[in-house]
Amino acid sequence: SQPLVTNMRMLNTNRQLHQISSAAQYVGLQKDTGLPEFDANVFASHRPDAHWVVVEEGVLKARCSLWWHHAPPIPSGKAGLIGHYAAADDDSAATLLECACRQLAEQGCTFAIGPMDQNTWRNYRFVVDEGDRPRFFLEPVTEPQWRQQLRRDGFAEIAWYCSALVEDLTVRCPRLSRVRERMDAIGIRIRTLDRNQLDSELKQIFAIVQLAFQDNPFYVPVSEADFLEMYRPLGHAIPTELILLAEHDEKVIGFIFAVPDLLQAKRELPIDTVVVKTFGVLPGRAHAGVGQVLLEEVHQRAANAGFRNAIHALVREAAHMNRIVDRYGISFRRYALFGKELG
Repeated sequence: SQPLVTNMRMLNTNRQLHQISSAAQYVGLQKDTGLPEFDANVFASHRPDAHWVVVEEGVLKARCSLWWHHAPPIPSGKAGLIGHYAAADDDSAATLLECACRQLAEQGCTFAIGPMDQNTWRNYRFVVDEGDRPRFFLEPVTEPQWRQQLRRDGFAEIAWYCSALVEDLTVRCPRLSRVRERMDAIGIRIRTLDRNQLDSELKQIFAIVQLAFQDNPFYVPVSEADFLEMYRPLGHAIPTELILLAEHDEKVIGFIFAVPDLLQAKRELPIDTVVVKTFGVLPGRAHAGVGQVLLEEVHQRAANAGFRNAIHALVREAAHMNRIVDRYGISFRRYALFGKELG
């Protein structure tokens, strides 16, 4: 494709910006070794409003997607999103971010948020405190220089998250005994997800997340069809023994999603850790505490299956969530979402 915008900073006469509108336009671009792999076919499912790459002498040096339609609401003004972000060097990052912020402002956005791949249903956040543990399954890939590139461009941290390691899967909260008694009394039971009825199960989970997550920061609803498209492949590809559903009168009222840390096998290590990705419960006093019961149930079933540890992954840092993290584990990595006022 021909360059649509030249490098406005003139850092290098061989550096150009290209707007990419299809996966086919990536063909023929040699990728810098400092960039991670990127599946260009995500254009079809993530539907960015624009996608930009920085190319220097035929080599792809940086990339990002932009969204300004259907971005999350903010208290004042209009948000725009920067996602699919990666930059091999600081000069290419500066060129890319200048272009991205300019286009978002031209579209009426007053605040840029990133990294976020379309919405919080997909990858978002950068690691800001690495800790000493290797990356775990389903954890987004980020590089330390990326957060520094955003900071140099005027972005600041606007939300924080953490992952915690649970080394004792037998820890129990005494007050949950009453919750379990109430669940037994009214007939709430816990079962595993039925892979043979995957679409039906996912539709019931979708009905829960629509209500349970609607007050989360930066939440944007998605259609049931999009939800199924995102999670149907995962449901067929991973073990489901630790995906649990809480059911009342044959209706799913809560769920928890946990999966073995499959990246341990790639490091030629025994898989002894489960990753607890998310859980949710329908609102209402009758369901109070069911989420934590599901969490302890996952811990217990994992221990019975021979797992030694659990990771509570990518937990939003908020008072009620911090109490749960502190009860069972110790935080080992922090993440942040970044934002910038657009002039």
